[in-house]
Amino acid sequence: MDNYLDEILHSESLDPYYNLAYEDYLLRDSKNFSKKILLIWQSRPSIVMGRFQNPWLEIDLEQAKDDGVLICRRQSGGGTVYHDKGNLNFCFVGKLKKEENFAWFIEKMNELNVTISVNERNDLIYNGKKISGSAFKNTKDNSFHHFTFLVQSDLGKLTKYLHHSQLDITSKSIKSIRSKVINLESYTIEDLKNHFKATRQPSKNLELESYEKFKGEKWIYGETPKYSFKTASGEIKLIGKGRSPFE
Repeated sequence: MDNYLDEILHSESLDPYYNLAYEDYLLRDSKNFSKKILLIWQSRPSIVMGRFQNPWLEIDLEQAKDDGVLICRRQSGGGTVYHDKGNLNFCFVGKLKKEENFAWFIEKMNELNVTISVNERNDLIYNGKKISGSAFKNTKDNSFHHFTFLVQSDLGKLTKYLHHSQLDITSKSIKSIRSKVINLESYTIEDLKNHFKATRQPSKNLELESYEKFKGEKWIYGETPKYSFKTASGEIKLIGKGRSPFE
């Protein structure tokens, strides 16, 4: 599978909003409709929700904000994940099958004598535990498949932030399925970046049309599906789309 991809790009930015916008740019630029591209990126500490998730259900927002952790919403489905510089994000862009993406990635990891498998939920498994979760986005012209990959991430902080404020929330939003996770640890981030070597450098200071969208509160919080929750007195409160339960 040496010729599986046309390009491998490494983003130089640690801004998760920029990198989410970069994925969107690669997905929607017509020049890429006939290409197979892999974008690899890292970010500063941040929490990234799936497209149809509720931040008040998934995240300890108060603790995350106190610690300066960024809150993000991506345009693909799936669950909420924690990112930091010890986590690599792989985004396959193009008319690709997830099975082929996984096969290529697993083969590349085999070259490092690391055995990875895939379960029925499209999680990558290492030593019996989850090391990566996948999500997908399709348009009429293109698609992407992206996944996290835990290498040297702070798993204590992952556990610290990825739980909600214990409100009794009822929602049609997609709830995350919590699994025990593990870091790779046998290799560093730099080892993997060198192994998945870039074929060219991405354009620097690229102005991305969707950047302001991804960092804006209208997208991050305003896209939360409507929900309800039970107060301590037993009252059921109905909350409109994008509204906080504390308003």
